[in-house]
Amino acid sequence: MQLNPASGLKTPKLALRLPKTVPIDTLQAILLKPLCPDRFEIARAQIVVELLYFTGLRVSEAVSLRWVNSSRDQPLQTNWLCLKRQEIHVEGKGSKQRIVPLANVFVERLKLWHNYVTLFFVQQNHWARDAVLLTHKGKALTARQAQHDLTRLEHYFSMGCHLHPHMLRHSFGSHLLQESQNLRAVQELLGHRSLSSTQVYTALDFKHLAAVYDTAFPRSKK
Repeated sequence: MQLNPASGLKTPKLALRLPKTVPIDTLQAILLKPLCPDRFEIARAQIVVELLYFTGLRVSEAVSLRWVNSSRDQPLQTNWLCLKRQEIHVEGKGSKQRIVPLANVFVERLKLWHNYVTLFFVQQNHWARDAVLLTHKGKALTARQAQHDLTRLEHYFSMGCHLHPHMLRHSFGSHLLQESQNLRAVQELLGHRSLSSTQVYTALDFKHLAAVYDTAFPRSKK
């Protein structure tokens, strides 16, 4: 019986692949634009970007959101958004439920979107569902359609960079950690079961700090 001389060798560990994020200035350029008045798909794409970035939701969670008006409606829905209470309730992976607060500026943007959608379907004489994200036919948006929306937005605004739903979730986690330094809070808002899943953002944060150090510290320059 021949022995394999390589059987005792251990394969090298793969380098940790850090999640990609969207630059803050690129996101600011989108967030500061008014909702596109004459292109329903572009306006929806703007809301998709903001919803994923402001809340850190997975795209599957975002497209399943329904509007609710009061606590009386909430037991009927698993994934809901309430403007009055300024919060989102979602059930994520492993049936883990979490509540995500909504920033005041985003609440105002969502009110504009709600009015925009209502007027659009009144003009179309079309009944729409209570989903937060809708197609122009009044049906709930799918995760694949949301991805197409981001691609459409890239071309419409000539952004010059690729947008992906999970990049916006990573951007939320990374930017929040940079500002708060609270890993436990980021874990809770992202719905991670294990803190180790959230710790990847500490590596991103270190890269940010290293870049600041290289730029600002006099002795780091040649």
